Amino acid sequence: MASDSFESVVCQVTDIDEWGMKEVNVEGKIVLIAKQGGKFHAIGGKCTHYGAPLVKGVLGANGRIRCPWHGAVFDISTGDIEDYPGLDCLHRYELVVLGNELVLRGSRKYGEKRVRDAATLSGETNRETLLILGGGAAAAVCAETVRYEGYTGRVVMATMEHVLPYDRPKVSKAMHLTDRDLQLRLMSFYSLRDITVLTGKEATHVNFNERIVNFSDGSKQTYSKLFIATGSKPVELDIPGATLDGVLYLRNPTQANHIARMSSKKKVVVIGSSFIALEVACYLADKTESVSLVCRGEVPFSSNLGIEVGRLVRNIITTKSSVNILTNTTVVEVTGNSSNTVESVVLSNGEVLLADVGLWELVLFLAPDFFAPPLAREQCSWAPKATSRWIDSCVPAYRGCLQAGTS
Repeated sequence: MASDSFESVVCQVTDIDEWGMKEVNVEGKIVLIAKQGGKFHAIGGKCTHYGAPLVKGVLGANGRIRCPWHGAVFDISTGDIEDYPGLDCLHRYELVVLGNELVLRGSRKYGEKRVRDAATLSGETNRETLLILGGGAAAAVCAETVRYEGYTGRVVMATMEHVLPYDRPKVSKAMHLTDRDLQLRLMSFYSLRDITVLTGKEATHVNFNERIVNFSDGSKQTYSKLFIATGSKPVELDIPGATLDGVLYLRNPTQANHIARMSSKKKVVVIGSSFIALEVACYLADKTESVSLVCRGEVPFSSNLGIEVGRLVRNIITTKSSVNILTNTTVVEVTGNSSNTVESVVLSNGEVLLADVGLWELVLFLAPDFFAPPLAREQCSWAPKATSRWIDSCVPAYRGCLQAGTS
C-alpha cells in the first residue's frame, strides 16, 4: 500500500443499523459512515459550506444526506454535492467488510473538500456564449455548474462590483471581513475552467431580440443564453432626514467594513427584523455604546416564521446580548445636528432614540432596471441538473434568458 494511503478498522458492522450514521476520526479526518439498502458508504463528514457535522443531518431515501445548518445535499455514494449552498464535493472513502469489522481505506492527501472535474471551452464545436449577470453565489454556481455538466461554449460572468464573486451572506455575520476574505474562488480557478470574469461591469440595458447587453462603461456583450443573477439592492428611505451623514445601508463588504468602523463605541439604531438586521445587531452589540433594533411586527420574523419562533429568537438575543428590541413601531424621521450628522431617530410610537449611526436593511429583491416588462416568475423554470431545459422553458419574448430565483 502506498505511503500516502491508509487502512483502519473504524467500527463493528453491528454498530450501525439500517438508516444509521456514525462519525469517525481517522488519520485526523472526520468521516461519515452511513448504511442504506444494506450497503455501507463513507464520505467526508463536514459540510463543504460552513463545516457543519453531517452526522447531525438528515439521511434521505434517495441516498442523499442534507446538512443540518443550511440544507446543502450530498450523495452518500460519491460525495458529490447535489444541492446548494456550498460549492465543493466531499471525498469518498472505500469501506470493506472483514468479518464483523468495517475497514476504511483512503488517502492522507484528502482534504475536507473535493472539486469536480469540469469541461472547458471548445470554440471549434460550440460557438455559443452563456452570459451571466451578477457576482454573487448564484452567478458563481451557475458558471461552475454548466462546466461540470459538460457545457463547452463560452462562459462570461459580468459583475458591477470590482471584485470576484464572494460569499455575500457572511457580510452581515462578520462585518470586519474584506472582499478578499469572502472570495468564493481565486481567479486561477475560473481561468482553468475557461470562465471569463468581467468586474466593474454594470448592465444598463438588455436587447432581448438581438441578445445584446449594454454596460455603463459603453461596452456591449452578445450572448446566446443569458442568466440574470444581479441579486438585491437596498431601498433608500423616503423620510425626513434620510440623507443625513450616518444613515447607512448594507450590501457589500466595503459598506460592512465602513459600518463596523463608524459604529465603534457609538449609539446605533438598526431598522428591520430580518436575518440580516439581527445578524448586524448581534455583531455590533459588544462593539458599540448601544444597539437598538426597530421591528415593525410584534416580534422578529413574525411574518415568515410565526410569533412563537419570533419570541424564541427575541428572548435568545436579549438574554445573550445587549441589543434592545423595539416592536410594533417603525421610523418616521431622522434628526440631525448642525454638522448634518445623525442625532436621533423618531419612531411612529412617539419614542425618540438617540443615535450616531442609523442602519437600514430594507431590500428590494431582484428587479434589475433593464427589465421592461419584468420577466414573469411563473413562466420560467430551471433545474441545475438540466442546463438545456431551463433555456428552452423561458417565455418566447425572452428566449434564452432566465432570472435567478425562478423555479
